[in-house]
Amino acid sequence: METSMERGTGLSGDKVGLDGPEIVVKYSERPDRWDFLNGQAMYMADTGFPFVEILGIAHGRYWMRRYPEIGLDGREHMLRASLIAAKRSLVRLWDVDNPRFVDQNWKSKHLARLRELFQINDASGVIQRGLLNAFEAVADSAHNLTVCAATHGDATLDNAVVDPVEGNGFRWIDAIPPSLIIPAFKAVDLGKLLQSSHGWEWFIEQSEEPSKIPCPAPQDSVVLEDETFVDIYAARYFHALAYLRILRYATMARRPDIYDYAINKLLEAIDGCAA
Repeated sequence: METSMERGTGLSGDKVGLDGPEIVVKYSERPDRWDFLNGQAMYMADTGFPFVEILGIAHGRYWMRRYPEIGLDGREHMLRASLIAAKRSLVRLWDVDNPRFVDQNWKSKHLARLRELFQINDASGVIQRGLLNAFEAVADSAHNLTVCAATHGDATLDNAVVDPVEGNGFRWIDAIPPSLIIPAFKAVDLGKLLQSSHGWEWFIEQSEEPSKIPCPAPQDSVVLEDETFVDIYAARYFHALAYLRILRYATMARRPDIYDYAINKLLEAIDGCAA
């Protein structure tokens, strides 16, 4: 079975494949992606565990040690166990004793990016109002958000792999480094874990290899347990934002099934922010 480290071409257009039995290479044929890939590789290499081991970096490509996939099967108790393990492994990144500096200009930069995504995806009406209202609430309480030393930035379970040496603990691939637009807020990773809690990996698996396994019930309580009210609300906002970003990739990949899924989940997530 193809693993999460060797899944061919992703929604972003980046390509992943084997370069020997124990080495995975990620690269892009699009020059506009090269700086991002190099920055992604450097961030994971500099941060180290729990990211995968980076073996080499060239312009527009990098090499990683190969790890086994998690092996989600759609059952609720398996999803719950994987989310618990994922959150436990990310604690190594969420060092609050040495938080990154957060430039307060991030609010205006993030808002500009949000409006750009509205335009790119022709999003209006309830989507715009819902996300703008949610972001305003997050921005108003931003001084209480948990800032970490590092975050993954795209911490869905399909970006986690198993490290047998570490007692079957998780390692992580495909990080999105913190930026002026989205700083190292713990809520960013919590929001992406909510995406997995709501069945993202199940949906992708069903779209490629349909089966009769129903979508597992969301396990939000696992993801949000022991978190502050401010971080929980921000996590729900970043959860909604994830689907807005998916719309663009689904359009580029010509995947109307993913587009429709993301629209429905986006509206559902906006309702969750408003509740």
